[in-house]
Amino acid sequence: MFRLPPAVRFRELSLRLPLPDCIRRFVTLASMNAVGRIENELKKYKHPLLDFSAREENGRLELVIDLKNKPPDIHTYYLEIHPRDLANSQFPWTLQRMIFDGLHDYFVEMFVYTPQSIDNPDAPV
Repeated sequence: MFRLPPAVRFRELSLRLPLPDCIRRFVTLASMNAVGRIENELKKYKHPLLDFSAREENGRLELVIDLKNKPPDIHTYYLEIHPRDLANSQFPWTLQRMIFDGLHDYFVEMFVYTPQSIDNPDAPV
């Protein structure tokens, strides 16, 4: 018989193993409530250039950061939110740190070239 270690929680397990439909529906319902909680926190943030939202994708919770008037070649940034972070009483502060860290990463990823880019046509030879 397969036994789970005591530290493994149901929600963590649900993200790793295939589940029967009845349990998958329960996990999806729990995730929708989690998405609502994240969206409620995100209402406290307003930015002139960016939109923030949350979604459940393949059993994972994600923070979505997107430009409001996005050019076609710019991607959307997705950042996973772990259920243990959501369950923490300090979640609003954790979310703020995640947003600020995610913004840094998002804007750095938008660079087309940097001085270290091998394919930079403007780099000195």
